[in-house]
Amino acid sequence: MMTKKNVAPYIIGINVLVFVIMFITDPSISSTTLINFGAKFNYHIVEGQWWRFVTAMFLHLDFMHILFNMAALFILSRPLEHLFGKVKFIAIYMLSGIGGVALSFAFNNSLSAGASGAIFGLLGAHLYLYFRNKDAYRMIFGYDFLLLIGINLVYGFVNPGIDNLGHLGGLFAGFGAAHLLGINKEPINMKKGLAVFLSIFIAMSSSVVIKYNQYTGSANYYYVKVIDLASKGQNDEAIAALIEGYTLHPSSPELQKLIESLQ
Repeated sequence: MMTKKNVAPYIIGINVLVFVIMFITDPSISSTTLINFGAKFNYHIVEGQWWRFVTAMFLHLDFMHILFNMAALFILSRPLEHLFGKVKFIAIYMLSGIGGVALSFAFNNSLSAGASGAIFGLLGAHLYLYFRNKDAYRMIFGYDFLLLIGINLVYGFVNPGIDNLGHLGGLFAGFGAAHLLGINKEPINMKKGLAVFLSIFIAMSSSVVIKYNQYTGSANYYYVKVIDLASKGQNDEAIAALIEGYTLHPSSPELQKLIESLQ
């Protein structure tokens, strides 16, 4: 039963409100609209818009996307809020969402958005509960949620349209956060839990830093930069960026097409 102490309905409400505003702004919910509202877009992140690590988890691509994600959040949140308490639940959810966007940024240049990383983080919290006490977990939950993790990961790997790295990032972050925080009214686990959390945090942070250094100055970076500047009417700056990018990456098909379009 949902009570006034449950926070999941408020999270769902925020997601729905943002989706409604986006839909009113642009019923097609185009890539441009997603970018303007804060989706994960690597070019803008390396240009300093780090807040996209948070905002991307509150955006959705279409009605079915938000419907399935919010249904999953509703189902997963009920037992987890009871076991972890609302403050720890929010922390796990938010850290998982950020972790999902972070791993997606590190390994995927595509535009992405959605609460899937945060939701996979809740499944990561289930993994923590399973390894904490396997017998008790099986008595309460069986294997349903563990099976759900496997099915979704396999489906994500065989479907190129799904940002599975975002899912994995959320799963790892949720497992680490749950391990650190422990269940409701337990003190923070400063030994094993902290070690697990820091290991995951350092691995993800390192991936983000490496990606930042690799992406800045890459052919894709210059390609997106030229288009972004041109869309803002900054044509001289766009041409200068194109020349710089093409000089560094003369074999890039993307930049070659832009050069040809000017001829």
